Amino acid sequence: MREIKFRMWSKEYQQMFGMAELAAMYTAMAKLAKKYVPEVSDSDVDMPLTGISLPFQDDAVLMQYTGLKGKNGKEIYEGDIVLSDYDDRKRVVEWCEEEACYKMRHLPNEPFCESLYFNDIDKCEVIGDIYTTPELLANE
Repeated sequence: MREIKFRMWSKEYQQMFGMAELAAMYTAMAKLAKKYVPEVSDSDVDMPLTGISLPFQDDAVLMQYTGLKGKNGKEIYEGDIVLSDYDDRKRVVEWCEEEACYKMRHLPNEPFCESLYFNDIDKCEVIGDIYTTPELLANE
């Protein structure tokens, strides 16, 4: 079974946050709420980071870990830009609703997608993502 993890892009702060930062933010918000809202209990503050609703979710773009790693051992998330060794082309990792799987879309915005799981993903390098390195999408 693959590990379920997320990262979050903040539109407001233009910054990527990993699981540790998300957990710390949630804990800090819960403790602050407990201090000022009498109805918040200790169990609310100490509850695990599962099934939560983030108060800043309009600002947040959540990206899920695919369970796969690229050629340098870097975890691959939705929104990552990968460079293939076999054809030297950039692709964006996306979730495909119709087939319920992660796919790699060729740039620029080609409709053709390849399944992430049936390719030599270990020969692909994560070179950035669509939020922190959008310049990688240009000139394609």
